[in-house]
Amino acid sequence: MHEASQEQLSFAAAFLDALPQAALLLDPDLRVVRVNRRLTTLLRLPEGLDLSPGTPRERIVGHLAGMLDRPEERDRLLEESETHGPVTRTTDYHLRDGRVLRRHRAPVGDGARPLGHLWLVEDVTRQHEAEEGLHGQVRKLAALADERAAFAGRTLHELRTPLATVLSFAERTRRPP
Repeated sequence: MHEASQEQLSFAAAFLDALPQAALLLDPDLRVVRVNRRLTTLLRLPEGLDLSPGTPRERIVGHLAGMLDRPEERDRLLEESETHGPVTRTTDYHLRDGRVLRRHRAPVGDGARPLGHLWLVEDVTRQHEAEEGLHGQVRKLAALADERAAFAGRTLHELRTPLATVLSFAERTRRPP
């Protein structure tokens, strides 16, 4: 692989910093090409952490894995970070501090030969909270519908006996003696 020129690195830095999401650009060997400022802030990367071009991705992946709340997500992150195929993937990660991050991982290049890999990361905590709120409302509505059906069933049952008596009496009064 050829080394990137200073001009290419400057372009990559400017491009990634212009993105609205936190971003990490990896080379085909999964080494850091560039990390934008939003990623540094979002992941709360330590001040002295070396993220210069050529740095192994494990520095960032290890830091993120240490922030995760769920062991299965940690295992998935570590497993998925070992290889990057031609498929774009989106994964949500729950952090110990209560935040939820969504990572979009996509190959960069012409498809036949990847030039690198791009991670876009965003905080979707509020979206997850809103979705949980909606799911809670749906569960409440389902419970109310079940209660309504049960009430209708009980009411029908309770009304049948008196109605049967009234109908029987009405039949007797209608028949001539």
